[in-house]
Amino acid sequence: MLTWVSDLAATRGVYCEAAERDGEPFRQLLDEAAIWNADLIVMGRSDRRGPSSPYLGSETAHVLEFTDQPVLVIPTREAQRAT
Repeated sequence: MLTWVSDLAATRGVYCEAAERDGEPFRQLLDEAAIWNADLIVMGRSDRRGPSSPYLGSETAHVLEFTDQPVLVIPTREAQRAT
């Protein structure tokens, strides 16, 4: 998946740096964003849904709760087609 994203960015002339880490995903993502001094964190949304709103997933919810950077949450393709 990381190679696919990196290749997609390269074909569009967008700089992309990928990293794979072990540990709690949300913590690793926050640590990497801090190291890179990220302007924006982009995450995919889960395709699961909660009782009253789209379900973000626990990792996305943790990132939203603990980050100081803006977060862009991208819906799944299935969710995009349903709207």
